[in-house]
Amino acid sequence: MSRKEMWNRSCGNRRSRIQQFRTGLAAAITAVGLAVGLTAAAPAVTAWAEEAELSETPVRIESLGMEIHVPKGWITISSEMAEDDSAFAENEMDGEKILKKYREHGILLDSINKDEKVEFNITLSGQDQEIVHLTQFSEADIKTFADDLVTPKEGGSNGINIHDYVIYDHPQAKFIAGEADLNGAANGEQYYTIVNGSRLCFQMFSFGGELSKENKALLRSMVDSIHFDSLQEAGPLMINQSRSSWLDQFAPKYMARNLIIFFALGIAWYYIMKILKKKKR
Repeated sequence: MSRKEMWNRSCGNRRSRIQQFRTGLAAAITAVGLAVGLTAAAPAVTAWAEEAELSETPVRIESLGMEIHVPKGWITISSEMAEDDSAFAENEMDGEKILKKYREHGILLDSINKDEKVEFNITLSGQDQEIVHLTQFSEADIKTFADDLVTPKEGGSNGINIHDYVIYDHPQAKFIAGEADLNGAANGEQYYTIVNGSRLCFQMFSFGGELSKENKALLRSMVDSIHFDSLQEAGPLMINQSRSSWLDQFAPKYMARNLIIFFALGIAWYYIMKILKKKKR
């Protein structure tokens, strides 16, 4: 059997699963709301955090058993904040409604630089039932799949141009990382991975032009700062042996939907800017 035939077989009912995912995320376009605040532990400050101007105290996402350092001075909200957190009242926001939107659409963390119109977020697209970590796959298998990503698929790219993919190694994970553009409205970078069965996207976009080299470096430093409390044990896997939706989640149509979530968060940027302007009056 040729590699192409094995690949097609492993994809299974790709089209139907992608369509189901697209339908499920359509409501994300209405997501609005952003707030100040974070909950975190307090480990020692590292040199890279200081050099990259990241927060000394990491934000903790308890549901993932994960911590990450975010940029100093950025407005940050975690979906695990309490609805009555003082940050909501201070910014004239309805904590209950805002958190409901984020939890509905898998937005675990959102951080925004209101001066540069740059936004970072972490989204959870679901739990994989077969794949525990991307590190279960060989370098060759991951590269083969990454190469497939940059090839235009049937039906086009839904207005999104994805290019320059690399496999990025982290001490606890592997990421499929690349640049992306959404109809010229937003430009940025995305890092995809699976850790402990969680399908995660770490992404930063600029709504005011090209994402700067400095912000790209900042995103890389944020990814480097990620730490998981523990990793589940898992044996090796091969792409042609897996019939998981893992193969669908990295397809351009899936990524376009993830970017639409991010584009919707551009509305959140507009929303918070209105609040800040109102407070200055």
